[in-house]
Amino acid sequence: MPAVDAEEAQPEQLRRRVALPAHIALVEPIERRRDGELWSARDRRRGVDVVLKVVGPSGSDRLEAEARALSRLAPHPGIVTLAMVGRGDQGTTWIVTDLAHRGTLEGCRGLPVPQLLGFGAAVADALAHAHRLGVVHGDVTPSNVFIDANGQAVLGDFGAAGLVDPRIPDQSGQAVVPTGHTPTFASPERRGGAPATSASDVYGLGATIAWVLGDSAPRPVRGILGRCTAADPHRRPTAATVARRLGRWSRR
Repeated sequence: MPAVDAEEAQPEQLRRRVALPAHIALVEPIERRRDGELWSARDRRRGVDVVLKVVGPSGSDRLEAEARALSRLAPHPGIVTLAMVGRGDQGTTWIVTDLAHRGTLEGCRGLPVPQLLGFGAAVADALAHAHRLGVVHGDVTPSNVFIDANGQAVLGDFGAAGLVDPRIPDQSGQAVVPTGHTPTFASPERRGGAPATSASDVYGLGATIAWVLGDSAPRPVRGILGRCTAADPHRRPTAATVARRLGRWSRR
């Protein structure tokens, strides 16, 4: 991701434009995207590090979807916590999340296999929690799994999330926002234009874990990951099943 020049970003101008509360202190820019900006910040009232995500009108639907999803899912140790949400001038929307991360799963290839399996189990558990509460993530990839300051895996970036009816037994109902997937880690049905489901989340989970493990995946792990990435969505296990299996193997 390209770095953002702090002087060019003009933090005070950004603060005024989005009407950011005074107790949120901008620290430094993390990334500039086509539809917005990402900043590290400090919540001086609570004394915690946070992340500010700001988008323009074109990204407001995705950010509002993320805010709705995170509100429904809080609290969970494996999912980023929504602290604040607001609107500014010219159609800007912003959220503040409690996550000071040390990178993403993209930078973890080559770490010990039990540690990587532990990361996978944490993400699977986070997805299982989301699915129980009727939230479909929609874009599970290595870049959307963050490693927090304590070295724990945390699922974030719910910008492609959709809300489904949590009373549906298999949680495979159509997502409200069925767009925004990453093709490399998306299920065949998603690549074909179908909406996100819990089964497509499990496919992304399996593809993500397989990618980070590479050739180091033990044989039983390859078996469960193969089931996760089955072409037929109905043959894929639940996220809860994956969490239990990976959790056991990570402790061996």
